[in-house]
Amino acid sequence: MQLTRQAFFKDKSLFYATFPIQGQSTKSDWDYRLLPVYSVSVLNFMMNYPSQALRFKKQRTFIHRVELIDQDNDLFYNKLAFFYIELPKFQKTLEQLSSQQDKWLYLFRHLSELVDHPQPFSEPIFDNLFEVAEIAGFPNDEQDFYEAVLKAYRDFQNVVNTAIQEAEEKAEKKGREQGIEQGAERAQSLILRLLPRQVGSLSDNIYSQLQQLSLEELEALADALLDFKQMDDLIQWLKEHPNSSASTKDATQDGG
Repeated sequence: MQLTRQAFFKDKSLFYATFPIQGQSTKSDWDYRLLPVYSVSVLNFMMNYPSQALRFKKQRTFIHRVELIDQDNDLFYNKLAFFYIELPKFQKTLEQLSSQQDKWLYLFRHLSELVDHPQPFSEPIFDNLFEVAEIAGFPNDEQDFYEAVLKAYRDFQNVVNTAIQEAEEKAEKKGREQGIEQGAERAQSLILRLLPRQVGSLSDNIYSQLQQLSLEELEALADALLDFKQMDDLIQWLKEHPNSSASTKDATQDGG
């Protein structure tokens, strides 16, 4: 992605394309057979052309495919291609988007301007894109917090998976039940440290409820806690998981 015009940009794109080419060589016997290499440059400006006539000819072309050809304009080599996309030339509106290519080009050009999730982008792949874009738009402190919570969540999942693996290994000698119990204790310890960062201090009653969750319930809570914004979210989650022996009424009282 190139946001501003840069001198010798074509030279730059050619230079970077040489790295994946040279990287295919090996120290052992090698016959120079290469895998295809494609360079895709998304430009937030229009390229320079050497003449007015060529500029006029290319004024409606915003995706350029460049390949090696011979003196008769026949394709000489089919495993190296350069694609240059001039975003300013893409002028379609939301209502005019008719293909996946249209949708991606529209997002490349207008993503920073969108305040919601428009209907043409209802497919799951675009859900992921909007989620990443939302996180990228967080202030630095919120991005740091998100990354910290995400890391803690991944650590928790790793603890759970490790505990289960250890439990399976111990099952032959000491029984699976003891191993699972130890895994639940380790998972419980980590999640009790993580939750206060997400929803605030835990009351004694909430703390007690969390201590009584099974390993399966702790895994479910780990999946849900990244979406928690306040204590009420945790209380609601506990209401929806009646296997916790503490009462819903007590949880509500603790939440105020």
